[in-house]
Amino acid sequence: MTRINCIPVQELTRQHLIAEYRELPRVFALARKAHERGPVPRPTEYTLGKGHLLFFYTRLGYLARRQADLVLEMQRRGYRPSYLTPLEQAYADLPAELWGDWQPTPQAQHLNRQRIAERGGPAYAPPAPAAKKKATHIVDGQEQGAPTPLGKGQPVP
Repeated sequence: MTRINCIPVQELTRQHLIAEYRELPRVFALARKAHERGPVPRPTEYTLGKGHLLFFYTRLGYLARRQADLVLEMQRRGYRPSYLTPLEQAYADLPAELWGDWQPTPQAQHLNRQRIAERGGPAYAPPAPAAKKKATHIVDGQEQGAPTPLGKGQPVP
């Protein structure tokens, strides 16, 4: 199975992020083989299941951009992806007709989110930022508010 998602990479769980990073480049080799066999079919609608990968054979520009986004998101989360070569460079020999672009539709993203929820739980939700704790100090065993800095002319406590 090869996963190609169309939701923002920031929404992916760790599992989905890493799996898509690993699996997405396979489509380039599949598109090459399909092109060598003859005219490449051009499905017009994003789908899951049968025809999912075929849809992307002529949209490699989108996939190259998606892979770059996956790498950046992995790095943002503290992972160290091993393959950093841009796919446009790695597969520069592929014909221009395969390098189409695509913008995910709201319907495609909804379909993708549904599938992720069915198969792997909710999408990634980054942890909420920690609330800033009010600075305190202890005086005679009691917690007090933040100490005020000493200024000129103030007595030392």
